[in-house]
Amino acid sequence: MKYNFRKCFTKYFILVGVLFFVGCNLAPKYETPKSEVPLANNIGMDITNIEPDKYFTHPAFQKVIAIALQNNKNLAVAYSNITVVRETYNIRRADLLPTINADASLTRQAAPASFASFTPRAIYRTNLTLANFELDFFGKLRNLKKSAREQYFATVDSANVVRLMLISDVASAYLQLLADKQITTQIEAALQNSFEALDIFTAKHAQGAVLLTQLEEVKLSNLALQTFLERYKKIVELDKNRLMFLMGIFGEKFDEGQIPSANFEEISFNASVISRLPSQTLLNRPDVKSAEHRLIAANANIGVARASFFPSITLTGNYGFLQRDTPNMFSSGGSWALTPNVNIPIFNAGRLSAAYRLSKVQKQQIINQYKLTIDTAFREVVDGLKSFEADASIAKLAAQSKNEQGNLCKVVSAKFNQGGESKLSAISCQIALLNAAQQHTIAKHAYLFSMINLYKVLGGGSSTPSQIMADDL
Repeated sequence: MKYNFRKCFTKYFILVGVLFFVGCNLAPKYETPKSEVPLANNIGMDITNIEPDKYFTHPAFQKVIAIALQNNKNLAVAYSNITVVRETYNIRRADLLPTINADASLTRQAAPASFASFTPRAIYRTNLTLANFELDFFGKLRNLKKSAREQYFATVDSANVVRLMLISDVASAYLQLLADKQITTQIEAALQNSFEALDIFTAKHAQGAVLLTQLEEVKLSNLALQTFLERYKKIVELDKNRLMFLMGIFGEKFDEGQIPSANFEEISFNASVISRLPSQTLLNRPDVKSAEHRLIAANANIGVARASFFPSITLTGNYGFLQRDTPNMFSSGGSWALTPNVNIPIFNAGRLSAAYRLSKVQKQQIINQYKLTIDTAFREVVDGLKSFEADASIAKLAAQSKNEQGNLCKVVSAKFNQGGESKLSAISCQIALLNAAQQHTIAKHAYLFSMINLYKVLGGGSSTPSQIMADDL
């Protein structure tokens, strides 16, 4: 009876497919660990869906952040790590499907005349080969794939952490540069007034109107201002270097012209976002999401370790044609072979048991890390909100003090113009006003910095689509 190979081959693959899809999964059922911090689903805007240009609304901040996202080398390394892990996942996914190879060969030979009648001069061979295809009865390969997939997502979220840190660092560095420039300008103005006061005191001392000690005090104040000015000039240059490094325009790409100029007094961010925060936002922070993806991967690895206790079955087979003397390969019947191979673990000196226990311990470690990440996130958010509220109040008081001092100086200046106040009084009032303005600059910087920190600790912009998620799995 003629054997129908194609029909048999089809049946084998149908059987393999059925066994593949009905195979059991030995991984434990995953459940997200319960958080010990108070979380609520408040109605509000999820800051993780807000890109930096919607929060940092000033064009200068948008420019420096955009350049940094394009050029920063740490971020480039994080993105390249995603590619590595994604290809690891692709390898695990490919393991679930059979590998089929095709080969063809031609052998030409010659034999003595006595053997020529039954020795072919040419042998044509073609083959399709099934190479060591493992049947995933116990979910080993599927769990390896799932683990690799979750590691990929964890790496994406880790890159989002790097991206978020970069945005925060660039915004903070640029804000620091603008604040230090503002303070430098204020010190220069105060120093100019100090020189005028010094000239007045010098003249009055020559007239015997002021004591030498009073003159020396003015000189010391003048020298202190000069020292502060030189110190802040150095600080401004260091601020520029740090910002250019973060923007990736340091070294070969050095271009100070890419740092935009801006008036510190005009800087503001989108504070309305902070007033509508849902507390559930905490779980959307990229570091928390990354920790949970690693936990899911560890859970899948337990399934891999469990499956290792059971037999593994692999299939090796081939189907082809063999013909002599003529290249018409399909004129004769085909040849085939299918070889199942069963590997049963019997003795391994406790290696499999140790691997299983290790997978459970590693999962518990990651659970602890996940809970610690949430606790840390909660503390950072609470601290950030408290700092924001306090710094907002301090900045408001500093602004009021500056305005009051400004009003006082207007009165003194008017009296001076009318001859009711001395020039020294007017200069002293201006020096006090510059000091109040400097304190306001410091307070406003702290307030804006607390807003930048809130954007970071709340995971701002980490859930929005970006190039790191361009390739869907």
